[in-house]
This record gives sequence, C-alpha cells and structure tokens, in this order.
Amino acid sequence: MNITKTVMKLLESEENGLELNEIISRLKLEQVVSSRTVRNTLNDLVNDESLARRKLPSGGRGKPPYVYILSSFLQEQLRSFGDAKLEIITRSDVELEELDKSERDRRVQGLTALETIARGHMEEDSFAKAIIEIAPEIASKGPAQLLSEMAKWVVDDINQLASELMRLRQKSTDAAQIDNLAGRINIRLQMARHYFHDLWSLDTPGKNGKRIMSLPQSADEVLRYARTASINSDDAMQVLSRRVAGDAVIYHWEPDGHVPTSAVGTDASVADIHLHHSAGRFMRPDPVAVMTAAAAQITRQNGSIIGEYQDFDVFPDDLKEYEEHAAATNGLIISPTMRAILPEHDFKHSRMAAMELRQYDEDLRVVLGQARWRPIGELQNLNVSPHGSSLVIRDGRVFPLVHRLRDYEYSGLYGQIVRNQIKRFATVIHHTMSGPEGDIVYGAAVKDPQQSWLAPLVFWFAYISQDEKDQTIQTDDVYKYPFTDTVVSHLLFLGLSNGFNDFPAGHLLVTFRAKRRFSDIAIGTDEMPRIQIENGFRPVDIDCEKDWKVFISQRIEDAKKRGRKHILPDLREYNHFIYLCSNVGVSMFYAAPVTAYELLVRERDQGAGHFLLSRLEVSIKVDDEEHEARGLSGMLGWLASDGWEFDNNHTPTGFGSPDTIGIPILVPNVVVRAHETVAFAREKVGEEVEDALRQLITELRKRQV
Repeated sequence: MNITKTVMKLLESEENGLELNEIISRLKLEQVVSSRTVRNTLNDLVNDESLARRKLPSGGRGKPPYVYILSSFLQEQLRSFGDAKLEIITRSDVELEELDKSERDRRVQGLTALETIARGHMEEDSFAKAIIEIAPEIASKGPAQLLSEMAKWVVDDINQLASELMRLRQKSTDAAQIDNLAGRINIRLQMARHYFHDLWSLDTPGKNGKRIMSLPQSADEVLRYARTASINSDDAMQVLSRRVAGDAVIYHWEPDGHVPTSAVGTDASVADIHLHHSAGRFMRPDPVAVMTAAAAQITRQNGSIIGEYQDFDVFPDDLKEYEEHAAATNGLIISPTMRAILPEHDFKHSRMAAMELRQYDEDLRVVLGQARWRPIGELQNLNVSPHGSSLVIRDGRVFPLVHRLRDYEYSGLYGQIVRNQIKRFATVIHHTMSGPEGDIVYGAAVKDPQQSWLAPLVFWFAYISQDEKDQTIQTDDVYKYPFTDTVVSHLLFLGLSNGFNDFPAGHLLVTFRAKRRFSDIAIGTDEMPRIQIENGFRPVDIDCEKDWKVFISQRIEDAKKRGRKHILPDLREYNHFIYLCSNVGVSMFYAAPVTAYELLVRERDQGAGHFLLSRLEVSIKVDDEEHEARGLSGMLGWLASDGWEFDNNHTPTGFGSPDTIGIPILVPNVVVRAHETVAFAREKVGEEVEDALRQLITELRKRQV
C-alpha cells in the first residue's frame, strides 16, 4: 500500500492529530515500514500543506510534544479559537534562528557521536574517543598558554600553505590546483579571525602599535602582495591572561561552604498569533507577537527544598494602558499595524529584543524584590516565605541577543525597542553589582550556545598529541572542529571521570573560564573603536568610560557631517550603552557534578545514557577578579548542592533532528522551573489571556477599517 495514502487515511479519523511515535507504531502493525520512511513522508506532507505540525498543550516540564494533523481539521480548530492561530515560540527557538549552518552541523555530528557510544558498540566514534583519551592530559594544562601556542601553530600553518601557494603560482601550475589551495587558506583565515580576533581579541594593537596577531585578508592578498601571518607571543599572553580565568583547562571543584539558600530562574517566550483571513484572500495572515516572561524560585534549608514559588508576567490589563506604539516599545505586543512598518529582518529582531525586554523586566522585579510570588503545588509551610534571592539564573545568555551599537542607534520602532532592552539590561546589571540590594549573582544557562570557544582548542590539542600512526584527527578538523562545546565538555569530563574510583556528592568538574566584555559584541567586527587625535587615531581604552564618551561624541559629530540618519543626537542617550561597554562582562564555563558520570563509568558496556552540558555564565565587573570569584562561588555552590536537573524535554529533537531523541541537557533546576512557569502562565491562566487577545484582535480590525 502507498505509505502516503496510509498516513492520510490514518489521520482522517484523528481530529486532534497523532504524535510521531504513535503514527509509526500504528503503521508498523499494518505493514513493514521504517521509522525514517515515516518521518520523510510526514515531512513531505507538511511541506505540501496536506498536514500541519503543531505542539500539544503540556502541563509537564519542558517543550510540548508535536502532533501531525490534517490541515482541514486545523482550519476547523482555528475558527473555534476566535479567528486566530497561536504559535508559541520559546527563547531557545528564537536563539536557534541565529545559529549559523556550521554550528548546526557540528551539533548534529556531535549528537550522533554520543548516540554511537550510548548504543554500547565496541567501536566508539573516532572523534569522541580521541577527546576522551586526551582528557587527563589536557586537563592540567594552563589554558592561556595553550591558546598562545595554538595561535602560533595556526600562524605557522597558514604561512606554510601561503608559501606553497606562491610556489605553485611561480611554477604556472594548473589554475584549478591553485584555486583549491586558495580556498583552503581562506577557510583557515576565516576561522582564525573568528576565533583569535573576534573571541580572544588578538587583533588589538600590541606594544609596537601593530596587531598582536596579524592575518592576511584572503589568499588573494597572499598572491598579490606576498602577505604572511604573524604573532607576538608575549603580547598575546598578556591579552589572554585577561581573557582567560583558571590555571587549568579542567579542575576538580570541592564545596567551599557557600551555598545560597534560594535561587531564581527566569524565562521568556513569544506567541505569534496569526489573524484568520477570509476565504479567497491571497495575502498571508498578519502576525501579532505577544511577549511574556516568568520566574521561579526554589528555597532550601539544610540542603532540602522547603518552598517553591513562581511569578508570571501575564499582562492583559496592562494592554489597556498603552496604545499600539507604546505597547511595542515596552515589549508587550507587536500588532499587525506595527508589524507593517517593520521590514522582515527588523521584525524578526524586534521580536527577539521585545522578548528579552520582558525577561529583563522580570529579572529586575526579582532583584528589586517586587515579584509577586505564588506557591507552587501544595500549600507551603506557613512559616516559610519567599526569600530575597542572591542568585538569579536566566534561561538564555546574560547579554542581549540584539546588542550592536548600530541597532541601538537605529531610528523608528526597531531602534526604540532595542534601546529599551539595553537600558533595562544595564539597570538590572547595576542593581546586581552595586545597588542597595547588595551583590547578587546574575548568571545564565545557555542551552544552545552560538559560539564554541572550547572545542577548537581541544581538537587542536588532540591533533598535535596523537600518535603519528593514528591520524584520526586531520589538520582540517582543527579549523572545522566537528563538535560543539556542549558535546566536547561532556566528553572531556567523561574522559577524566574514567580514572575516578570515588564520585563524591557535591564535587564538580569545571572548565576554565572565557571572559567576554559587552564591548566585544557591541561594536561590529568590521570596525575597531578608536579616537581621533592630533597625529591620527588611537584605540579606545576599553576600561575607560571617558574614552568611550569621546568615541561616541566623535561618532555623533562625524555622522552629522556625513548626513547619516541612524544616529542619536545627544551623548546622554548613550549613557547606558557606555556604562555596559566600560564596566560589564561575562565569565563563561562548563560544569557538571562528578556523580553524573558514575553510571557512565561503571556501566559503560551497558550503554548508559549520555547528556549535553549547557554553557554557564555569570556577569562580572571587568577586571575585578574578586567579583568574578564571588559570582562563580555562588553559582557553583547552588549547583553542587543538588541544584541540577536533566532537562529531557529540551533535547536537540526540537532542532528538527529526529535521530537525536533521548539526549537530555543538564541545566540548573531553577531554569526548568522557570520554563514550567511560562507554560503554566500560558496554559493555566490561558482563559484570561485568550479573552484579552480576542478583544485585542477585534480592536485591531476596527483600526484597520
């Protein structure tokens, strides 16, 4: 029987649709069919709009499951909802949109490697095995020194290829061979700039005024001008010593007695509501983007949980106080009218910025003690009340996703949303670092990191450490590192754990930390902030707030002379941005409890389950080691005291990779609770929100008449 017809016939009797596993199970009762064939068939039917793929409402933890439903059934359901279709997009979904293809490919390849090992086969994936084997050796190495050595190796490697390119041209070799080699050089130059310039800041001037690590722009520049790469290793070590924290690549962390009594997780989501158009209309439905945020608190005493609370940002009544433009700039809702004035690219980023604005609002409410905490579950002990939390962990990174200076300066609705987001972030940071509330550890758990800073170093070390007879890792693998950090960190910890006899509770494995300043991401990679002086220009002293003010002042004056439209006319409008550039950074690392590896080590032949690690961050005052140490101690103290949880419902299956089912992410428990609170606000308080949206849709239609 035709598999497509079988699927359609099966779903004709299921008005609410069926989940993937249920469809596969039923089809296998009727005929021999592979799971992959069923998935491919369903994808084809979704693409031609015969079927729709929708999330089920869920009262449980994590991301709701998907169901496949006939499009005709879906239309009936939409009519009953009041002429609107709701699509909930979580923060992780929005962040995923920003991932480049290479990072997606590395993620899928790394997950496949973990599954290969988990199946208990004798032959482990070769890359994964190589990382596990070098873990004990790389663990004790100094990270700054290793990075300096890697940078020198990359310079020598690029120069060697450049010499070969020049030799081939002099020999008048076939043009195709020259082009192939030039392509390899360009790939290596691209990775080197991205990793050593953009991430580790080795493009800054050294003592001699020249770039610490100088690279040709392209292979064409090598051919035309015989440009070569160079590096000053002494200057590189000075920069790396400020950008790297930790004396070892991996260290064993033991409890230091600092255990926060309570912690808060925050999360946000955006619901895209598509207004239902009348039959015959050929224009696509206009989306209404509705943003919401939530927080969850866990309070403990003597290591035991004595109270759980939630605060959700459901705001139907607030909409009445704003007209459309104000509602959009405050991150509440982007209506079709506002959507119409935003280009597609700006709408996408406006939605992200508005969602983050809502989450920063929630963070600020928590920090200022203004959250309206509600008990979770059974009636709480009457003697227990929500504590003022000294630890806040965001779901998603600390820094805003929309963060560029050019976005901050942008005119119109998009620029206003971005400015409000940046200003709210700066306010939260100020109150966590130096406000009257005292020092609060402000951190994050990033499930889907957009940049790998650990993996390139590990693959390089594995390459130079391998036996000459066993060339598992090739030179290209250093530049195209196959796995992301979320997999590499787990494999390193596993390799180190293989030598453990004891797995004490409360002990953690922690990587070295990579520090990033807000200014690193605020200024585009194509421009270096500099100040005009009598003899030319000099770089901005990134630690000096006065220098940043001079840089912005000169930028404003230059823009006025050139007639640039996207600029803010008053220096005071940049105050929050300047504060962040000169004072704020994050310290990033990976960590996991040693107890999580006991089963993997003791029952490795049984295919014990592997997992991914979320990137952890704490906000820091730049160049303040004591502040970073307090933040790190607070975050690790919570995690070491049973503050972890496997998030099985935020696995990479949500990334459209059905073959990676079953690999959970290890995250702080308050982050899972925060996501549950967002779901609770959406599901349990849904009637109030739905009624408000119906009224809003009616009002919007009246305005459009």
